[in-house]
Amino acid sequence: MTRQKSKELSANGAGKRRTSNGHVSGKEHFEKLLAGENKILEMAATGKPLQTTLLELCNLADQFSPQSMASVLLVDSEDCLRLGAGPRLPQEFMALVDGLKVGPNVGSCGTAAYLKKQVLSEDIQNDAHWADYHEVAAKYCLRAGWSSPIFSSDGTVLGVFGIYWDKPHSPSQEHFHLIDQITHLASIAIERERVVKALNTSENLARTQAKALALTLEALASETDAGRAMEHVLRTITALFSAHSCSVWLREQASDLMVFEFAWEDGVFKTKAEANLAAISPSLPIEAIPVWAEMFQSKKPIVLEDIRIKPEFPWRTCWTSE
Repeated sequence: MTRQKSKELSANGAGKRRTSNGHVSGKEHFEKLLAGENKILEMAATGKPLQTTLLELCNLADQFSPQSMASVLLVDSEDCLRLGAGPRLPQEFMALVDGLKVGPNVGSCGTAAYLKKQVLSEDIQNDAHWADYHEVAAKYCLRAGWSSPIFSSDGTVLGVFGIYWDKPHSPSQEHFHLIDQITHLASIAIERERVVKALNTSENLARTQAKALALTLEALASETDAGRAMEHVLRTITALFSAHSCSVWLREQASDLMVFEFAWEDGVFKTKAEANLAAISPSLPIEAIPVWAEMFQSKKPIVLEDIRIKPEFPWRTCWTSE
């Protein structure tokens, strides 16, 4: 919620009081939101754990209605929902949601993340977005769910904020104000966490690369045999990154093929001259491994976080079966 919206909310509802069903409205609503906003921003600025901050966000939303059940789900790099917080929701339900792939009919949260827009399921049992999950929703007494995507500054979906109810329910204007506020705060907290992690990873990578470079230069200075020097380099890199293996492929300009040269795997140094490697085609077109084409096009390093869920490429079955 912007400051202007906050002022409007205050002006429009300054004379209201708590309603008979326990909802907070008017001036008290504005004051509680403002206090909650300041607390969340302070938690994010001081580096509190993300889940602690998200839990506080849910508590802030839930304090405006004793019947609501707020949640925040994160969206990972593979477009799967991951647990953030949901203190009032049954933990068994949250566990079932964890890992679900977002899609056009994956409840209100999975659909909101997929469509990148707010999804209001005012009656879950009669909502097509929940068609495959009606039994699950009924089991945990979830009858309504309103879900809103949480966006990063560049428009990426970071997660989803949801409010659930144990009976069919439609949002009021005050609910929409609350949702705007919570999604904005969640965006700040999640994006800050990811930036900090990326910086830490970058710093660790830089230190590791510097160490690998120093050891590599030392090996090159002491080894006259090119093969032995490369063996030392690959062994060092594999150990520093705690990796499964490390290999070198060269792009042959004439044929535009990627030609295998060396690898360090399972404590053994391998070269293209070995008979068993020559038998499995040590030369491949760039398109054979999807990330190669992407890397040469972008001219940037590519990270393949989980080879089990990416397009097929040579030797993947062998690697994933270990």
